[in-house]
Amino acid sequence: MNEKVKIVLLGDSITQGIGSRQINYEKKLKSYLNANGIESSIFNLALTGTTIDHAFEQISKIRKINPNYVIIMYGSVDLQVRPNMNTNKWGILSITPKRYKNIKGMLNPRPFMSSRKSRYILDCADNLYRKIWKRVVIATQGTMQYLSEEEFEQKYMSFLHEVKDYKVICASTMWVDEKIYTKKTIENYEAANCFLSNLETKSSNIVGFADLYNMQKNIIDKVDYNEIFCNDRFHPNENGYEKISQVLGKIIISNMC
Repeated sequence: MNEKVKIVLLGDSITQGIGSRQINYEKKLKSYLNANGIESSIFNLALTGTTIDHAFEQISKIRKINPNYVIIMYGSVDLQVRPNMNTNKWGILSITPKRYKNIKGMLNPRPFMSSRKSRYILDCADNLYRKIWKRVVIATQGTMQYLSEEEFEQKYMSFLHEVKDYKVICASTMWVDEKIYTKKTIENYEAANCFLSNLETKSSNIVGFADLYNMQKNIIDKVDYNEIFCNDRFHPNENGYEKISQVLGKIIISNMC
């Protein structure tokens, strides 16, 4: 190996991973770089369910690590339209099971379905409950999103200033199914990705835009969601993370030539 780099990963559950194995793109990116002669140390500072606000809490850690690259993957949680779990009209949320409150309004299909028949039946029942209760909460409490597009852009620019001494890769949001995540979510994501794709002209330390959104869209148009996504059509599966690692890896490699 003649190249060594330190990489910090920032993001939500897409980056941290979900499930007991916390599947994500970290190891796949490391393997991809290794196969191309680049040895890497990767520091995953992502946390499930967080917005870009979480990135500011990691600044001291980032400076201590002093990475060559910082990969920022926010927006998918920040701008997603979801059932409003912040109000309690007519006591609806008081009777919402705690497990559904803990997923912060993401009353969408389960990411994983068990292969065991008995457990699979329970998972199907859980999915049905989520679907029904999501409609109940939206009908009674309305919807919400953590950040407006303007707030997201302002905070993103502010954070970029904090990491101006490092090479930054800005990653897009995920591509999601409008039938599950609403048309407004799609509009939010596309507006955010337009903003992110133009950042290279505004900050000299940004070395690439990882357009995962259109990469995923192109795959889905040719095959289907199961090719790269889990059952919730939000979190990538193993193959989906492989694709993500390749996009990010190519950007890093191109900046080391």
